[in-house]
Amino acid sequence: GDALGKREEAERILAEYQQKARQVGQQFGDPGALAVSMLRFTPTNIRLYGEGSFIGTILRDAGFGRPQSQQVDKTFVEISPEQLSQADGDLLFYAALGETQQDRVTASPLWQRLGAVSGGRAHEVPDDLWYLGIGPIAADLVLDDMKGYATS
Repeated sequence: GDALGKREEAERILAEYQQKARQVGQQFGDPGALAVSMLRFTPTNIRLYGEGSFIGTILRDAGFGRPQSQQVDKTFVEISPEQLSQADGDLLFYAALGETQQDRVTASPLWQRLGAVSGGRAHEVPDDLWYLGIGPIAADLVLDDMKGYATS
């Protein structure tokens, strides 16, 4: 905002985003009591997205908790299919970037044993928005999408 001489507009946009993030989090009840897991299949690996990522920031702003494996100040950590249990949470959002091993992994017994999966709380989301988006406009769109998964 400062660089463009639009500081007030930038502050307004960020304040509106912060308010919306809190409201979306509250639609899930007590968002702090929910561990939200973020998993992304890429062509070469499986990633769990940490607090230092774009989506991690949105989840923090909405007040959500995170699984221990994702309470890192990194964009992501890589896991193998055998380490899939680290992806479990009360809610699991996942996406795929390009040609991946997603179909093989999601058909595996390890995937099926995840509590979020067996409980119907694992949701495939658009990769380009949830993982590649950046800035307040994309964050606002992620929050709009997230509302559809609220249980309360």
